Amino acid sequence: MKVAPALSAAMLVGTVAAGWISTGQPLRLHWTSTVQATPPSADLTLPDRVVSVETLREGFVTYQRRCAGCHGDEGDGRGVSGVGLSPPPRDFTRGAFKFAAVPSGSLPRDEDLARTIRHGLAGTAMLPWSLGERELDSVVQYLKTFSPRWRRERPPPLSELATSPDPWRSDPEGAIREGERIYHREALCSTCHPAYAPVAARRPDPGAPVMQFEPAYNTWVLSPDFRRHPMRAGRTLDALHRTIAFGLGGTPMPTWQGALPDRSLWALAYYVRSLTPSW
Repeated sequence: MKVAPALSAAMLVGTVAAGWISTGQPLRLHWTSTVQATPPSADLTLPDRVVSVETLREGFVTYQRRCAGCHGDEGDGRGVSGVGLSPPPRDFTRGAFKFAAVPSGSLPRDEDLARTIRHGLAGTAMLPWSLGERELDSVVQYLKTFSPRWRRERPPPLSELATSPDPWRSDPEGAIREGERIYHREALCSTCHPAYAPVAARRPDPGAPVMQFEPAYNTWVLSPDFRRHPMRAGRTLDALHRTIAFGLGGTPMPTWQGALPDRSLWALAYYVRSLTPSW
């Protein structure tokens, strides 16, 4: 059965509009790579180690089985299953990563990449993957073949802030109250995210999130409305504290470590968690 061109165009526009309305992001419609993937043929030399070709080949096999469908054979986010996904699959060739316990814009540590693979990203097509330690490590190393950044730079060491204890454990209600104050009156989070309390208006609609362009990922994103949108890296206090402290690389979400005391960062994590639905 043939579909009239006008109807096909209307269906396409409707699909894109539906993606924008449901996620606040436009769907990225793109071409897919036609280059045949080939296994690595040499070791990968990094600033702090050499990854053997045997490990890279193991990672290649796992990547082709589980990742290439969306992220593409060349790691450029243009896999056949990634067409129309919102948000789009990560383009590993850019060497830019959002979810890591490192200062915003730095390369992630292996533990950060492994955490994303293990737990996935809520509200996206990135599902949790159950892999053995060896298989997980090999695919993490293989991901580093896609961007030259890995050959030039090394991830920063683990910060003490990444493992700091929760100072509000015995007073969660106090943490929420303090977090609400910091959110609206000190960190001014409602500059991008919605305001959830009466504040001096800094933009026309303070109750709505702000749409912004992310050059590092070549896509538009909507700053999360914590009452509506799932938290990509999870809504546990540790995950929220990590995101607030270190920011999201390549996005307007800055690194807050150093700008606010760690006690305030934990209070913000408590407050944000109090707003989020327990999906």
